[in-house]
Amino acid sequence: FSKTYNILLNAVLLLFFFINMSTILQGLGYNVPMSYIVPIVVGIIFIIIGNYLQRVRSNYFMGIRTPWTLSNETVWKKTHRLSGKLFFIGGLLIFISAFLPDGYKSMVMWVSIVLCVAIPYLYSYLVYKKEMNM
Repeated sequence: FSKTYNILLNAVLLLFFFINMSTILQGLGYNVPMSYIVPIVVGIIFIIIGNYLQRVRSNYFMGIRTPWTLSNETVWKKTHRLSGKLFFIGGLLIFISAFLPDGYKSMVMWVSIVLCVAIPYLYSYLVYKKEMNM
């Protein structure tokens, strides 16, 4: 999955680039609207991850690496299929939150991130238990 790996790596590098450029511009005295930029960039990164997460093969470096996904290929595939959808939807919500009032932006972002992490973790455990009982 080297193509997928490179796409995800470049997406993360793009995120770091925007953070770095925003910091430099802030330091130079420019007014950078971080409350709009951060949700947009993070949302785009989540959308990219969601699109390519299903293509990640079982490994110890990238993906939803729980003990259950690493020990069973079926659990890995099912977990990453669900995770890809969650990351895509979460990314859309985070992106849209950039245009909401300030009080809602952080709430939408944090809830989306927590759900994109917690649901796949729990789901991988439940799928593993179901696979082992078959």
